[in-house]
Amino acid sequence: MKSAAKLIIWSQETKKGSNLYSVKIRIKEGEKYRYIALPFYLTGSEKNKFVNDKGDLLPSYKNYEKIQTQFKTELKKLNISDPNKITQTITYKSNSFSEYLEKYSKKLEINNQLGLLQKTNTLKYQLELFCSESGRKPDLLFFDINIDFLNDFREHLTLKNVKPVSQKGYLEKFRVILTNAINDEKYNPSKNPFTNFKFNAVVTSPKHLNKQEFKLLKGLVDGSAGGYSQKENKVLKLSEPNKLIGLKWLFQYYSFGMRVSDLLLLRWENITDSGKRLKFTMYKTKSKMDIALNNELLDILFKFMKPSIQTEIIKKTRLPAGTDTLIAGGEEIKYNRKVEKYDLIRLYLYNLSNNSETKNQRIFSKVTSETTDIKKIYTSVATQTAVYNKQLKKLSNEIETFSNKNMKLSSHMARHTFAYLSLMEGKNVYYISKALNHKSIKTTEKYILGFPLDELDGKFYDEEIKIEDKKAIDDKLKEIIANATYEKKKKIVDLFS
Repeated sequence: MKSAAKLIIWSQETKKGSNLYSVKIRIKEGEKYRYIALPFYLTGSEKNKFVNDKGDLLPSYKNYEKIQTQFKTELKKLNISDPNKITQTITYKSNSFSEYLEKYSKKLEINNQLGLLQKTNTLKYQLELFCSESGRKPDLLFFDINIDFLNDFREHLTLKNVKPVSQKGYLEKFRVILTNAINDEKYNPSKNPFTNFKFNAVVTSPKHLNKQEFKLLKGLVDGSAGGYSQKENKVLKLSEPNKLIGLKWLFQYYSFGMRVSDLLLLRWENITDSGKRLKFTMYKTKSKMDIALNNELLDILFKFMKPSIQTEIIKKTRLPAGTDTLIAGGEEIKYNRKVEKYDLIRLYLYNLSNNSETKNQRIFSKVTSETTDIKKIYTSVATQTAVYNKQLKKLSNEIETFSNKNMKLSSHMARHTFAYLSLMEGKNVYYISKALNHKSIKTTEKYILGFPLDELDGKFYDEEIKIEDKKAIDDKLKEIIANATYEKKKKIVDLFS
């Protein structure tokens, strides 16, 4: 195979308007070319003055020797001793990145990694669109991908009005796939083109409810508070369908910011230990979760039982006071009828989770439970998620009629709200990360970086004072004020005002 390597000055600017032209090594292997960028650039005037008609860099250029040295160094890395006669070329099973991308997608499909497959296919579409609109061949080769290509691709995404956070997502996915190809020895570059590529800094602000907004939502949803409508000049309550949607959202929140996919896939059989715990495998990460069912969660589960069961529980809680016995999980539970509500709920949860007719039923959705086909379940979850988010939008609109504030609720906002309010309550970031089941605490820290932290003002210094010290200070202040003259009291007031 006839091959050769040559030092060239790239004909196009590194970026429009930059007036800089990169120095590259062009390697011809048979009928195909690939390029290696060197860390040198010529200005437009330098290019006109120091590059001849054949495209050769003239020795009179100030950095000529440095460029030649770098040229030889790169060739040595490739085991090339003579640039005019390449005796050992880098071997590829395929020069085509497009072909590798196709096989990569197929592997994801076979392994049922459907979320990653969707992201990969979206990247593939964007790359195909970019190559088409920029006049490049549809078959993208590995050695077409360099830092100039990456910068041009990002510019293309910007012109297509792709949001910065989505741009970063596409480019990060691109890097993962290219690195994967290198690790699979399908591609052996002298340097990964992403090494010097600068990702745009993207600061996201996770949408969440603050303490007051959460309190308002909870009060309207669980019926403990009504909403005042200025338009109708009276106190109103949420419609029953919207209350149920709000309860689903609250269930996500109280279940450590449960993802919507896990909410939609929950079955009655996921409730274990005689109605005391919720155990499930997370849909996205396949991690195991084990959550204690507190009273808030029990109240919500009660609302999603059959009306006939709800009626039975309500009737039993209204019986006269006295001691009685329940059988739950083979255990006798003594209870007083005045405080029997949660024991009764746990008993019925035990029955639902062990009854062959009910245990496989979904608690909060209509996601099909008759099939084990992963693709069908994935499609069903995606459809139901879209429906749920539309319902949350309707709930937000109804709340707006009470408060003149549109919370713009979404399924994922429950997760962000749990993280935010936990942080505001002074919870340890490590435990917040564990509750969210993040693989790395860095993921949790990304959440925190986007949160407004003004509510933390003064909290840390206050917490350093021990409880007994606070009491001693309070008692001393009371003593001083009680024994002070009017003038001293006035001075104290002025001091603290």
